[in-house]
Amino acid sequence: MFQPIGDLLVIKREESNNTIKNGSLLFKGAKKSYGEIISMGDGILNLHTGKYDNYGFEVGDNVLFETHRGHSLEVDGEEYLVVGMNTVLAKYNKVDSLSGNSGSTIAVTETS
Repeated sequence: MFQPIGDLLVIKREESNNTIKNGSLLFKGAKKSYGEIISMGDGILNLHTGKYDNYGFEVGDNVLFETHRGHSLEVDGEEYLVVGMNTVLAKYNKVDSLSGNSGSTIAVTETS
């Protein structure tokens, strides 16, 4: 797999609706603007501490990112996107839809 540099993330795009804790997460109109972090760079160098800041992201995190950002890749029929860490809007937790959790629905729609 690719090893991005700096503040870049490789995200495997999701194709189906997902469920989050206490409700459903529906991505209406924002097709393919969410997925799982597959690999990541070190982050941005903090000049005050001399350490890299990765914004708290980890491989395996599920994220919602800005639509129409990054570079699309297709590897062995799988679709990936390389985006900057600063284009990620939110992290979310996937929960099995059969777990019995109930709650409100969050709809994310794309505006023009």
